[in-house]
Amino acid sequence: MIPRALPMVVMLASLVGCGPGTVPAPPDGPGPDGGFGPEAGEVDVGGGWSWLAVDGTRCARGARSGLALQRGGDGTDLFVYVQGGGACWNEGTCAPSYRTNGPLCYYNPNSPFCPNETGGMLPTSSYVDVADPFPANGGANLAHELSVLTPSAVFDRERADNPFREASFVYVPYCTGDLHTGKSERTYRTQKDGFSPVVEHTHHFAGATNMERSIEVLQERFPNVERIWLFGVSAGGYGATFHHGRFRAAFPDAEVHLLADSSPFIQPRHWDDWVAAWDMALPEGCATCAEGLPQVMGHVLSQADAASARVGLLAYERDATVAWFFLAEKGAGPFINPGPTLDAYQAGLGSLLPLYDLSPASGYFILPGEQHVMLPGYGYRQGDGTYTAPYPAPDGSTDLAAWIDAWAVGDAFPSIR
Repeated sequence: MIPRALPMVVMLASLVGCGPGTVPAPPDGPGPDGGFGPEAGEVDVGGGWSWLAVDGTRCARGARSGLALQRGGDGTDLFVYVQGGGACWNEGTCAPSYRTNGPLCYYNPNSPFCPNETGGMLPTSSYVDVADPFPANGGANLAHELSVLTPSAVFDRERADNPFREASFVYVPYCTGDLHTGKSERTYRTQKDGFSPVVEHTHHFAGATNMERSIEVLQERFPNVERIWLFGVSAGGYGATFHHGRFRAAFPDAEVHLLADSSPFIQPRHWDDWVAAWDMALPEGCATCAEGLPQVMGHVLSQADAASARVGLLAYERDATVAWFFLAEKGAGPFINPGPTLDAYQAGLGSLLPLYDLSPASGYFILPGEQHVMLPGYGYRQGDGTYTAPYPAPDGSTDLAAWIDAWAVGDAFPSIR
């Protein structure tokens, strides 16, 4: 039996690491937590991490965002983690209230059937209703997010067999609700209860702008990058995939390898709504990407290269979270009987996977189940300091940790289902 994934905030990561078939020697400079300390403009937030507020970035409510950094090695290997956490695209999903409720009531206006203690469902994406989720002092939510993320064995610099241990780690927050693809502003109305006034606020879908500014900052602070591992989970995995080409263009002399966890590019029933709400920043040079997510994935896979741009996917066969966001029909039916929605997701995944089979530089690791987020299956540190066992492949041929390590170093990472 495949273990249920540990609860984790949806994630996206990009890494620059070891070359094909190699594992770097232990770093001489930093200790287990990095150890280089903050550089100009950064705030020390503990554990070897620093926070850098980035001008030109915005969260949904207008506050500035930024990057968290933990330096390692000589700066030639980079691991960029871009956070995920849901998505929103209209008044009901971005600002649910007494006026317009959340996904259980399918965003129908003036429905009183799904209230919580504040009069409506909570927004369906992380931090879109928070005034300043990642302030300049590195406080608020950053410590929690790092505490959930860093127990992954990916970040253990003392593990001799960890191909990422010498990388500089970068954490890109998610606070816009647009799969890191937005470049728009929309005005939404909220109402706490039937006796409160209707209040308008501007929602900044700035995910694409934030990513572009993040890339510019990384160019400045890591000018000698040779390898990037781009790893994302759920909303973060979609964002990493959308921006894979932009990372490659910004670092033309570097390897940029992409791995998306629980982010299959099946076609959502909300595609037209997403494009309209977010003004999506589609991959450059793609003539068909405006048609939908499978076309975007096909474009990215067409650029895959075994030496410089390996592309991988981790996914559960019947991911209930992605199925709900992407494919649930209107009304309470999908909540009461999720089977048809899960069937539709599984069919979409089955149609997508052959695209990966077209290139020897791409592959997938598929597990049975309805879970969401597979990264804990790489190994997750427990209270006694030991790690959970890696998730085994369905056929017993390998496990998730060995498969990801092979993707990272350029060994064969065959498709597994």
